[in-house]
Amino acid sequence: MQDILRFFTAYVEGESQHLDIEEAQIPAIADAVESYRGGGMWSELDVAHGLEKLEASFALTSIAQKIMVLAGLAPGKVREITFRGSLASEIDGSTKDVLATVRGRINQKPKAWQAGGKTGVEYPIGSITYYKLIIGGELVDEYDLVNMSLIVDGEDQLKEHRSNLGLF
Repeated sequence: MQDILRFFTAYVEGESQHLDIEEAQIPAIADAVESYRGGGMWSELDVAHGLEKLEASFALTSIAQKIMVLAGLAPGKVREITFRGSLASEIDGSTKDVLATVRGRINQKPKAWQAGGKTGVEYPIGSITYYKLIIGGELVDEYDLVNMSLIVDGEDQLKEHRSNLGLF
């Protein structure tokens, strides 16, 4: 009943897609785990070794040439996509903004063309190296995979590890 997503858009190359966006998927956060059971353990447990690959996507109901040309670029060419949403409470009518930013490689999966029906293109975003989620002006998560930074609820989870490696 609270914080229900009412409206959303994606900004690609700084341009809102609010009139054409059909759906958006921000990255799921999941541990990459390996099962472990030591000789004196009654049962095995999962040991986290980082995060699963970050993936995101958005789908448009149009054939957007400006976005289609951003797919299939040379290695190292990444784009920043910003998803913005507006949340509303059914309890008191208050609203909050949601801001999710990803940096990665845009791919394209055109949907089938059919007579008398809408078409469009799905844009999976792979090779994500950066993800930040802000809700109501407060930082929830910020993952910078290239610079080995993992901020969750305001705390940098990898700060000591970077220090141990002699990195910034």
